[in-house]
Amino acid sequence: MFGLMWVWCACTDDVDYIYEPGNEPSADAVDADGDGFYAWYSTSDSENADCDDSDPDVTPFEERYIPAGNFWRGDDTTPLAGPMREIYLSDYCLDRFEVRNDAFAAFLQARLAEGYQNENDLGQPLYDFDDDDDVYDPTISFTDGTYAAVEGRADHPVTEVWHWSADAFCQFWDKELPTEAQWEKGARGTDRRRYPWGDVDPDCEKANYGNPQQRCVGDTLPVGMHEDGISPYGLHDMAGNVSEWVWDYYQADYFSESEDTDPLGPDSGFYEDETGQSFVARIARSGNHSTDEGSLQVFHRTPEPADGSSNGLGFRCARILTAP
Repeated sequence: MFGLMWVWCACTDDVDYIYEPGNEPSADAVDADGDGFYAWYSTSDSENADCDDSDPDVTPFEERYIPAGNFWRGDDTTPLAGPMREIYLSDYCLDRFEVRNDAFAAFLQARLAEGYQNENDLGQPLYDFDDDDDVYDPTISFTDGTYAAVEGRADHPVTEVWHWSADAFCQFWDKELPTEAQWEKGARGTDRRRYPWGDVDPDCEKANYGNPQQRCVGDTLPVGMHEDGISPYGLHDMAGNVSEWVWDYYQADYFSESEDTDPLGPDSGFYEDETGQSFVARIARSGNHSTDEGSLQVFHRTPEPADGSSNGLGFRCARILTAP
């Protein structure tokens, strides 16, 4: 793999990584990479668990450990979101923040060094430089052979990426796009809440959202700006800012038919919209800067064209864990 520097977001200091009295690591806790955080399989302190103890650049500041166990997925009263069912997920980690423009630009630069100019291994484009269907300007530039985030946009979430773009980025880091179930547990926890922060109605202190008549901002904000809106696992922007690609295809009856353990989504999926147009559909989760509060609910699902990109659609990655 090309040597690519990880871009860490120092945009919030809401977590103080100090082991409190009575919560010290056990004598057999493992810290193989010497970064001060103990391997997820060797500590009961999940907030400080290291998702990759072979890499000192991977810490709980970037990725959060989500312990194996049950949670309630879906909702019985919301279109496309039911039925609610109890699901078991194995151990995994999720990125604490949405992937930023500077990180994606660095990925494009690494691909260029390998001989691929803005394309994946199949020749599909990775960033939609040609997008002209909205008023939003590109947030990544390509000048004199260098990809870079546009000035003032480095710490904003990347948008205008296809599903395959998000998949390629995550795979570059030996990670994956989260499944719907993994994303929802990360946003919801285990107590059936409606929003990442609980059941209190949204406001602009908790999330960046809106509609054409009234918006908090009407555009993306730097990741991690809404400390009042973090999820039970310390994840930021699981509601609003940008919607997020997940791995799954959309299938209308999948929630009633899926496995109860580590569901991976259907093998294919189609959606027919209110105009009668149908398309191959993947799922996006969360709302974005220009969708209303209903889309912020942790079980809200949006079927998106699998070959589409959007100014309100980005992603984060998951790490699948296997104990040694």
